[in-house]
Amino acid sequence: MGNLFNIDWEKFVTENLLVALRRTLLIHVLLSAINEVKALHTTFLAAGNDWIYKIKHTAQVIHIEKVLNDYFDDVERRIYINNVQFEAYKFLYPDGEDPHFLQEVGADPDSPMYLLDEFAGQLSPDATVYIPIAMKPLVAIELENFENEVRGKVDYYKTWGVNYQIVYYE
Repeated sequence: MGNLFNIDWEKFVTENLLVALRRTLLIHVLLSAINEVKALHTTFLAAGNDWIYKIKHTAQVIHIEKVLNDYFDDVERRIYINNVQFEAYKFLYPDGEDPHFLQEVGADPDSPMYLLDEFAGQLSPDATVYIPIAMKPLVAIELENFENEVRGKVDYYKTWGVNYQIVYYE
């Protein structure tokens, strides 16, 4: 955070003490008395820096990648996210056949009908988070904790309603 919140505690105690009372022993007693205030101030600065970091990052894929790499893979930065490619709709009628005969009575003839496939009703992910296999924990409980941490980071920044999956790659 800015210079406004940086405090030199020894200087603060010394300058706010009356000149007649500025003795080494009294200054050290007061410095030991404000240790809890210093600890609280340090916690405040850490929380402020954390909130500034969170505010600077948005739901854009590049920002979520940066957050994941900052937290999990700061040196090699191998985690990346890909959006899932759109697949074309399947038409109910074959090419070249008149679609008007296969629609409901009174339906708009210019709007085609679509055939649901065997995966209908299942949520397909909108994005895939790729994590290197070297980062995958071997123990099941550690794997669950790791994936929960990744999901927690992604869920904090992602836009509501976006589905994603975690995939390990070599």
